[in-house]
Amino acid sequence: MGIIDSAGAKLDPESLAQCLKSGKARRFESLWELAAAHGMPPNALEETVADYNRAIGEGSPDPLGKPIDAGTPPVAALPYYAIRLWPKVHYTAGGVAIDARARVLDLNGRPIPGLLAAGEVVGGIHGASRLGGCALPECVVFGRIAGAEAAAQAD
Repeated sequence: MGIIDSAGAKLDPESLAQCLKSGKARRFESLWELAAAHGMPPNALEETVADYNRAIGEGSPDPLGKPIDAGTPPVAALPYYAIRLWPKVHYTAGGVAIDARARVLDLNGRPIPGLLAAGEVVGGIHGASRLGGCALPECVVFGRIAGAEAAAQAD
């Protein structure tokens, strides 16, 4: 029998064993134990899980806004497995506007002399919304353009 995660996906027992062995994942025999290990108030975690399970059973929306699809299993099976994750910034929305020569533009759309930019500090390359997966090519392309522009200005 496979292990089912909170999204209803089967987890590969071999992958889980590797995560446990490497310390990436930990096994807990209760929500109380899991909460204590991660510095969470145990009563709050138990209440949150109970509210989530109740929403699944009633077919109502999750109180925290997580989508609940038909057939989503309740969080019930022991033991629990947990991985501690931290969010990281993939992209900084917005940023300075540049032209095709990587020159930073002022509020009137005019290049600011001597100021160049590329990569994650730049916004608007793709319009109002960034296209996913474009960060590295954008950094490399405009980094090279900015480098060439800076070299030309140094001459």
